[in-house]
Amino acid sequence: MDAGFTKSTEVLSGMARRTLIDQCGYRPREIMVFGFGQGGMAGLALARELGIESKGSGDEAWNGEVGPLSGVVSIGAPYSVDGSRVGKNRSPVLLVAGRDSVAVSDDAVRRTKLVFEFVEVSRYARRGDSMPSSREEMLPIMQFFARTLRSRQGVPEGSVELS
Repeated sequence: MDAGFTKSTEVLSGMARRTLIDQCGYRPREIMVFGFGQGGMAGLALARELGIESKGSGDEAWNGEVGPLSGVVSIGAPYSVDGSRVGKNRSPVLLVAGRDSVAVSDDAVRRTKLVFEFVEVSRYARRGDSMPSSREEMLPIMQFFARTLRSRQGVPEGSVELS
């Protein structure tokens, strides 16, 4: 079952590849996606798509750099239901939800873990899947950002990264 993200994922993937990676020179490891609800599902689908090396035609024939993103924060939405299972994506994922979330159920978390290798779940003490509204709700997101975004603090100017 497709959650309706096939076309939007193709568009987002093409924009990310052409604009962020090709034109601006970002590597996938330098891209972080943050989404709420359907935006979170689209972000997870985008991370999955960018982590798969395509050999098709058109935008799918893109043979630039592929790989895991810096991370995906999805508030109130797990990975959509689809049949594709081609290995695990290494983009770190943070699922944020209310304590009684219908969308981010235990089954939905398991489904997301089938697709992504590194999945964390943070649950609000309150009910419902909404944007964080307090320090306690935002703290796990900020900690995720701190762990996954690359810090340049203390790195001498002109240093070269070896990978």
